[in-house]
Amino acid sequence: MILSGTVKPIKPMKKLKIVSVAFCMAFTLYCAVTYITGCTVPQVVTNPDGTVSTNQVVDPRAITVIETTRAVNVATGQVNPYSPLVEIGLGTAALVLGWFAKRKNDEKNGVQSQLVSVIKGVNNADDAKVKEQILSQASTDGVETALNKTVKGVESGLL
Repeated sequence: MILSGTVKPIKPMKKLKIVSVAFCMAFTLYCAVTYITGCTVPQVVTNPDGTVSTNQVVDPRAITVIETTRAVNVATGQVNPYSPLVEIGLGTAALVLGWFAKRKNDEKNGVQSQLVSVIKGVNNADDAKVKEQILSQASTDGVETALNKTVKGVESGLL
């Protein structure tokens, strides 16, 4: 604030509040951007019984950014008074990214469970007309082979 040509210095506590608010806003923006742009990548896993499953894991690039920032934070810890706050923010970012990956896996598992229920319901109904319609639509969509594989997996108990 300028009063009669002089500049009033900002009090130290007010500086800390400004820095804290700025840090919180930057962290929120980082979380939003990583969520929107995709902070997880698929990881294909071959199970001991030979089946293949895909899980979502935190993107290695995001992990590298967090680890690099943490290393810089540790290296500058002696001169950086905000080092503990940065460490807390990095830990929180890692937790949020892990939660995003878990949430995507839970969504995928929920959809897969619903698909298994639908396939079992159609098979138990034993209605040739419904099965014919599903096969026709799968052929039109170009997913007939994948659907047959999924149905066989459900029937054999693998899914």
